[in-house]
Amino acid sequence: MLVLYDVLGEVGSSERHPNAFRVSDSVHPIRLKDVQDACPFEHCHFSFQHENGVFGSYTNPNSVVPIVNRSRIRAKIVVSAGPVAEKGVHHDDVIHVMAASAGTARSSSRTNSSSSQSSSQRKSTKDQDHAAPWEATFGDNPSRDSSGGSNTSRGAEGSSALGGISTAEIKEKLKKQTEIAKDFAKNLHVDDMKRNAVEFAKTMNLDETARKAKKWGGSLLSSISNSISSASNAMSKVNIVRLLAEGGYGQVFLVKTVGSNETCALKRVVITSAEVESDAAIERQVYQNVHHPHVMRMLQYGENRSSNKHEALFLLPFYDHGTLWDAILRAANDTDQPWPFDERRILNIFQGIASGVAALHAAGFAHRDLKPHNVLLDHRDHSILMDFGSCAPLVTEIADRRTLMLVQENANRKCSAPYRAPELFEPEVGHIVNGQSDVWSLGCLLFCMAFGSSPFENSREGFLRLACLNGKVPFPPTQGDVVRFRGVEYSIDLIEFIKDMLHLDPSDRPSMTDVVEYTAELLHGE
Repeated sequence: MLVLYDVLGEVGSSERHPNAFRVSDSVHPIRLKDVQDACPFEHCHFSFQHENGVFGSYTNPNSVVPIVNRSRIRAKIVVSAGPVAEKGVHHDDVIHVMAASAGTARSSSRTNSSSSQSSSQRKSTKDQDHAAPWEATFGDNPSRDSSGGSNTSRGAEGSSALGGISTAEIKEKLKKQTEIAKDFAKNLHVDDMKRNAVEFAKTMNLDETARKAKKWGGSLLSSISNSISSASNAMSKVNIVRLLAEGGYGQVFLVKTVGSNETCALKRVVITSAEVESDAAIERQVYQNVHHPHVMRMLQYGENRSSNKHEALFLLPFYDHGTLWDAILRAANDTDQPWPFDERRILNIFQGIASGVAALHAAGFAHRDLKPHNVLLDHRDHSILMDFGSCAPLVTEIADRRTLMLVQENANRKCSAPYRAPELFEPEVGHIVNGQSDVWSLGCLLFCMAFGSSPFENSREGFLRLACLNGKVPFPPTQGDVVRFRGVEYSIDLIEFIKDMLHLDPSDRPSMTDVVEYTAELLHGE
């Protein structure tokens, strides 16, 4: 079983491309202690993702760990310098203590008469109003009976219920656990919580949300409809059909235009920061300046500005055959069938993608997030390049440390790691970043069409950063003059083409013009 994890607070960590380690598949069910034993870190605190997308904190070594989609464990880890919660309170302990306290209170009320309550007991009760939460919960302050003696029966009963653990020890455990929880919470970022909320929202039925609109005081659909109605630049009126996709900063909806009943996609970007506003602005610039058969076109644009929100709205064509990644994923899961991407089909799709990227470059933009997920297909395998919020000026000169950090930060935020060029991982002062980073990504994309994943990503280990930075590409072995994969054959020329695009030195990669021309040569057998 694969455990995908992020170390909270780690620079450049990414939920989309986490690190990973394995837990033995022979263990069933998998418990926290099994994950702890397999974890490469010695002292750490875990939280695990549940099916609804929400992460929960785990401390009991015997707790069963949730498995997402029956295939993997998703974890967040906080690494500490020393042992974590050596005496951490287990969930079972808390239940036992509270049950013992409740039972003792009833027993005490039966055996003690009202005359046995002294002023010292009343004072103790008053003090508990201001006691720490663990004192109020367990109520283990020694009560004084009317004779001034200490009433220890309650403490003894609580101890026996826990197999000899005293309430004082329990209080100490809970204090330690509270401190650990506070430290853990300090490492949780707002973005983490937002992403968890977004993932949880994906599990909700949008129709059910609309049905409960009155109860909730307004649904997501009505909110979006109001935004469209009040948007500037006179966008056409549309009726929302359903939610297609959702990300950290907005959603994409399937809509129908009022009157013409045309099916379209509406992309809504919620402007929450200057960075998001810049992304939306450059996306609009691309739509306005790049017109090409293999580049997504914008039908209309609108904005909604009010005192408490700012939204950008893009009305786009709808392609009902999904993304290139959808097609690859279906093929990867259908292992009983031959691989459906033969060389001719690959080159036909890739030719359209490459020509679209060349059009971006000609207009002065680099895409910076080329991957199968950002390519749409129609019923004829006609490829459409999309998602231009990641775009940047074609050439960026890294003149100083500040520019270097900005380039690296933007790459971490926008560019998926398995398709990201090495110079975006480790930019250097005095160098330039240009369209050659897109050529690297195209090499990864072409490899993915041929073999089902990026060359720097696999199901066992996640993203292979070191292999990427070293330029080590794991091709299947050559058999004669071809490379075979799941019943299809690829020419050595195609394999060498991919290798050329994945040179570590950007200047050793073919130019974008070379990529377009050589793709045509391979496709037509010249």
